[in-house]
Amino acid sequence: MKKLIFSLSIALSLLILLQLGSSFSAEAQSGKFISGKVVDNDNSPLVGANVRILGPKEKLLVGATTNGNGEFSLRFALKGTYTLRITYVGYKTYEQTIHTPLKKPLGAIKLSSDGELLSSVVVEGKALDVQIKGDTLVFNASAYKPSETATLEDLIKRLPGAVVDENGTITINGKKIEKLLVDGKEFFVGDPTVATKNLPANAIKSLEMLDRESDQSRMTGFSDGNEETVLNLSFKDHYKKGLFGSIYGGYGTKNRYDAKASINNIQGANRQTIVAGSNNTNDRGNSELEQQRRGRPQRAKEGITTSINVAADISQELGKTDIQGNGMYGYSDKNIQRKSKEQLINNHTGGSLFTESESNSRDFGNKAKLYARIEIKPNSQHSIVLRPQLKYKMRSSYGNEEAETKDQNQLGINSLKSFTTGKDQSLQIGVSGDYAIQLNKRGRLLTFRAEAFYNGREENAFSQSSLKLIQENKTEETRYNLIDKSKIANTVLQTTWVEPLKRNYYIQAMLQWSYMARGVEHSFYLPDGGNGYTQRDQKLSGDFTNKLHSVRASLNFQKREKIYNITVGLGLSPNIMNTDSPLIQGGRYTLTQLYFMPSLRIGYNPSSTTSLQAWYNAYGDMPNVEYMIPFSDPSNPLLVKEGNLALKPSFNHNFRGFFRHFNPKSRVAYNLYFHARYSQNAVVQKQQLDPSTGKRKATFVNVDGIGFGGIFANVTMPIFNPFFSLNIGLMTMHNRSIGFINEEKNDANTLQLMPQLSLSFVKGPLYIRIKGDGGVNYTLNSLAVAPNTRVWDYSAGLDGNYTFPFGLTVETDFAFKGNYGYADTFKRKDWIWNASLAYSFLKNKAATVSLKLYDILGNETGIVHNAGAFSISESNVNVLGRYFMVHFIYRFGTPQGEGRGNSHGRDPYGRQGGAHRSGRF
Repeated sequence: MKKLIFSLSIALSLLILLQLGSSFSAEAQSGKFISGKVVDNDNSPLVGANVRILGPKEKLLVGATTNGNGEFSLRFALKGTYTLRITYVGYKTYEQTIHTPLKKPLGAIKLSSDGELLSSVVVEGKALDVQIKGDTLVFNASAYKPSETATLEDLIKRLPGAVVDENGTITINGKKIEKLLVDGKEFFVGDPTVATKNLPANAIKSLEMLDRESDQSRMTGFSDGNEETVLNLSFKDHYKKGLFGSIYGGYGTKNRYDAKASINNIQGANRQTIVAGSNNTNDRGNSELEQQRRGRPQRAKEGITTSINVAADISQELGKTDIQGNGMYGYSDKNIQRKSKEQLINNHTGGSLFTESESNSRDFGNKAKLYARIEIKPNSQHSIVLRPQLKYKMRSSYGNEEAETKDQNQLGINSLKSFTTGKDQSLQIGVSGDYAIQLNKRGRLLTFRAEAFYNGREENAFSQSSLKLIQENKTEETRYNLIDKSKIANTVLQTTWVEPLKRNYYIQAMLQWSYMARGVEHSFYLPDGGNGYTQRDQKLSGDFTNKLHSVRASLNFQKREKIYNITVGLGLSPNIMNTDSPLIQGGRYTLTQLYFMPSLRIGYNPSSTTSLQAWYNAYGDMPNVEYMIPFSDPSNPLLVKEGNLALKPSFNHNFRGFFRHFNPKSRVAYNLYFHARYSQNAVVQKQQLDPSTGKRKATFVNVDGIGFGGIFANVTMPIFNPFFSLNIGLMTMHNRSIGFINEEKNDANTLQLMPQLSLSFVKGPLYIRIKGDGGVNYTLNSLAVAPNTRVWDYSAGLDGNYTFPFGLTVETDFAFKGNYGYADTFKRKDWIWNASLAYSFLKNKAATVSLKLYDILGNETGIVHNAGAFSISESNVNVLGRYFMVHFIYRFGTPQGEGRGNSHGRDPYGRQGGAHRSGRF
C-alpha cells in the first residue's frame, strides 16, 4: 500500500508542478512553426475549428483547435510536402498543400459556408449524426442528446455501431478503441475507462474515430504494423477556456452507492484533469440497456464489483517540449456467483459427459500506473519522443466450487468439491523512445528506436479439492501450495532509413534487434504432516529460463499520390530461442526459425468524404515456453496439462481494411470494416478423456488452419425528414478452432450473424430511439459424436429522454430480451425496464437532483453461451438486479448560456444569435 500511495503522490505532484509551469509556458512557444487564423466570410473568428496537418495516406501528424480569437499555432518540425486541413461544422472543408518549413505565418484563412450542409443541418434543426472525413469517422455529440447526468460512456453507448462491454472496453464498428485523445493528444493512456466513466457527456462536442500510426510511423511515413484505433474527443468551445467539472453522488436501496468527481482546467493547448470515483454498482451508467452487447449473444456483467479510482492527466507545452502523462490508482472488489452446465465432447463408447456446477468467488486488490509521453523538438531537423511507464498490481482471491458429472444416461461419473485462495503481485517498469533526424528537404530521414522493459510477478496459491470417482468407488484428496515467480526483461534496438527516390517514390530500410530473457520458478509444495507446506514435489515443479534473440531486416517501397498510396515490403527475421531446465534431457533445448514476412498496404482517398484502406502482413510467433516444458500442471484435478518440447513456431497471415463514404447532400454515411487471420502451425490442445472418471489429460500440438474472419457493415441516414435517423448494421464472424479428442480431430466452425437496427428521433429537447438486434451462433463440429449447436439471442426496445422548459428531464429505456436453443435452465424471456427523473436548477442549471430506477420489473439475468472444439457450455452469473437510487450533481465552471435544449440563444453549434435560423426551428 505504501508503494501505491507513493506512486499516486508522484502523479499528483507532477500535475501540480506542470500547472505551476503553465504561468510561463506562454513565453516559451518558440518551437511552433505553422500558425494562422481561421475566419468566416465576414472575417469573424471561428472558435474551435479543427486544424490538422496530414501526411501520406491522410494520416494525422499533428492537430489543434483554434482559440478564442480563431488563431492556431502548431509546432511542426518535419520538412516536406503535407496537407493542411481545417474543418468547422456548417462550413466547407478547407485544404491547402504546404511545404515545410514555412517562411512566414499562413495569415487569415477564410472558410466558406456550406450552403447544402448548413440548410440541411441548421434550418431543419437537427445536427448531423455521423460524418466521414478521409479515414476519420466523426460523431456529433449533440445528435445523441445525452441527459444531464450522463457520462462520456453513456454518450458512447448511443453511437451507431458502438459496444461497451462489462469491463468498459469500447468497440465501434467491430474495432476495439485502444486509446482516448483530446484534440489529438493522449488522454488517460493505459485505462481510458477512468475518463469514460467520470467525464460529463454534456462537455463533449464531437468524437472522432480513426486509425493512428505509431510515433515512429508518423515520423517516417511508413507503417510499422503498430496502428491503433483511437477515439479523439473535442470539448465544446466554452469548455476550452478555464476550469470546469462536476461532483456527483448517489445512494439507494440494497445499500447501493455511486460517487464521482471530475475537475478539468483547459488553457489553450494546456490541459489538466483529475477524476475520482467510488461505487458498488459495476460503474453502471444511466442506460443499463446499453451495457449489453448489442447485436451479438448477450453477455451480462460478471458479478458485482465495488471500486475506487483516482487519476490525474496532464498535457502541457513548455517551450520546445510537449509533455503528456497520467497517474492512476484503483481498487476493486468483485464477487461472482455462477451456475453452469457443460457438455464434454467424447468420441468413446458411452457418448458425451455432462457437468453441472456452482461456484462462488471473490477477487480484490489494488493497482497503480504512471505513464508519460515527452516530445522534444529542439529544432526543425530533430525530434525526440520518450515514453516512460510504471505499473504495479496486487490482487487477492478465494473461491469454492461444487460440480457433478454424469453420462448421457444420467449415471454418475464424478463429483468435485474444491476451495482455492491466492495472492498475486506484479511490477512492470520500462521506457521506450524514438529519435528522428531530417537530413534534407526532399524527405531523407534517419530514425532510432530503443525500448527496455522489466516485468516481475509472484503468485502464491493454495488449493484443496476432493474428487469422488463414483464408478471406481474411491475419493482423491488433493492439497498443495503453489509459488510461481517469474521475471521478464525485454530490450529492442531499431534504426530506419527513408530515402526519397524520384517524385513521390520512397524507400525505407529497417534493421531491428530484440532480446527477451525470462526466468520462472514453478514450485508445488505438499503437506509436511503438520500445518505447513514445505515438501517441494519435484515431479510437479519446474524451473526454467528462456532467452529469445531475434533480428529483423526489412525493405519497403512506397508510392505516394494525392488520392492513393501503395506500400510493398518484405522482411526477414532469424530467431534463436534457448530454454534451460532440469526437466529437459541434456538441460537445454534450442529452437531456431527464419521468417519471411511480406506486407502490402493500399490506400485510396478520392475525396475528403471517401476512404478505402487495405492491409496485409505476415508475422511469426515462437511457441509459449510454458506449453513446451514437460511437467504436469495438476491445478485442475479434472484437466491435467503437460508441455510438449516438439512444438514448432507458428506463422500468421493478417488481413484487414475498411471503406468509408459520406454523402453531404443526402447525409448518408457508409462504413465497412473487415479483419481476418489465418495461422499455420498454431498451438492447440490434444486431450484424452476417460469416460469412466471424467478426467482429461491434455498436451499441446501444432496444426494448420486456425483462424477467423469478420465483416462489419453500417449505414446511417436520415429518413422521413431530417429529425429521424436510421441506422442499419450487420456483423458476420467466422471462427475456426481445432482440438484433438482421444486422438481424433474435431474441427469446430462457428458462424455468427448479428444484425442491428435502430431508428432515432431528435428535435429540440426530445430524444427517442427504437431499436432491435439479434445474434445467431451456429457451431458445426466435424466429429460425428459432437453435436452441432444453434442458439439465438434477440432483443427489442425503446429508450429516450425529454427535457421540459422548467428543467425536468424524464428518461427511460425498455426492452425485451429472449433466446432460443438454450437448455431449459438458461432460457430467458426478460422484460428490462429502467427509468429516471431529473430536475435541474440554479443558475445555468448547474445543479441536478435525480431519481433512478433500475430493473424495475426484476427480470435481469446474466446468461452466457460458449461453444468450442472440446465442449459446449452455458452459464448464469449474479447481477445487480432491481434497485433505486437518488443522485445529486453539481457542475461548476458551466459556461454562460450552456443550458439544455439550446434555450439560451445559441444555434446547434454554440454560435450566438442564430443568424441562420429559420422558422422551422
